[in-house]
Amino acid sequence: MVVCLCKGVSDKKIKSLLENGATCLRDVMTSSQAGSDCGSCICQLKEMVRKSQQRNGAATSGNAASDTNCG
Repeated sequence: MVVCLCKGVSDKKIKSLLENGATCLRDVMTSSQAGSDCGSCICQLKEMVRKSQQRNGAATSGNAASDTNCG
């Protein structure tokens, strides 16, 4: 499934980035350019990052900003 239509970034690409070192929304956006045009995919990107962090035990609060953003 394509997550970012503007840049043609798939969910498989995002999942791959998250499995291979991307730890936050900024990492995903920098590596894939997803979310850098119209921004309509940002909510979906945040959700994917949040789920990845939960699987990895990194998310410690319900605050979306701290869960998905670097540092």
